[in-house]
Amino acid sequence: MIEIYKKVVLHNYANFNGRIRRKEYLAFILVHIILVIMLNKIDNVAKLTFEETKIGALGLIYNLFVLIPLIGATVRRMHDVGKSSLYALIPFYNVILICTGGGEGTNSYGEDPIDEMEYLRELGKDLN
Repeated sequence: MIEIYKKVVLHNYANFNGRIRRKEYLAFILVHIILVIMLNKIDNVAKLTFEETKIGALGLIYNLFVLIPLIGATVRRMHDVGKSSLYALIPFYNVILICTGGGEGTNSYGEDPIDEMEYLRELGKDLN
């Protein structure tokens, strides 16, 4: 899961083209949420929060660092389900689209991110 997170944040930092698998996107979001919670706790314990807003310095720096990769991954996830990136602006509808499986084969946004051989290898791991 950490490898997927590093791939999204470091290798595809500002990539808004193409598609991203649901598995990769949800792993990225899960690690992101865990890091936000941990940094929030550290900010509270170390008293690094701003008085009026209760926003912590470490959490703020992290969120600014990861804002562009988060938007990029969300845009690529919308592309995977065959929708425009503007659908990410509709709060409840984009949650449904994020959890929806991607379209099979090539669509207007690029190749299918699921390699069939990789999918078969993952199925084989489950059987062992």
